[in-house]
Amino acid sequence: MGMRGQTALEYLITYGWAIIAIAVIIMLLFYLGAFNPSAWVPVRNEAIGLSVFGITDFTVNGTGTMMLFLVNNAQSSVNLTDVRIHGASLTGVSPALPKLMSPGTNLTLTGNSTISGTMGDTFYNTKIEFNYTVVGGASHTDSGMLRGKID
Repeated sequence: MGMRGQTALEYLITYGWAIIAIAVIIMLLFYLGAFNPSAWVPVRNEAIGLSVFGITDFTVNGTGTMMLFLVNNAQSSVNLTDVRIHGASLTGVSPALPKLMSPGTNLTLTGNSTISGTMGDTFYNTKIEFNYTVVGGASHTDSGMLRGKID
């Protein structure tokens, strides 16, 4: 092999090793989860759009069990009759509904929703509705959005 062939072969081998090193680094980054979007998106649980019921905090686990920390922001007592997530009522609600809440009262409510997924990797953005009656008044619905990541 002439001088020109040897130079070309050294050039290919040098760049071949560089390409192999880059491929190993990329595979290592995939393995460590650097390309997983849920690792980079700072999502905190938030509830928006509600007026009567304030959600001070909430959690949803992978099987859909939900814990809501509510406060009655209305000026009068309300009777909470139903909580719906994405159009489906919570099941196994504790404490049982209907539940009377006076103004400013806090309530921790647990139940099973239709949200499910892998812990830490599943995002949800869904509608929440509270059906209630004002004591001495009519029936109403307070609705908003829940956003977050499964805990």
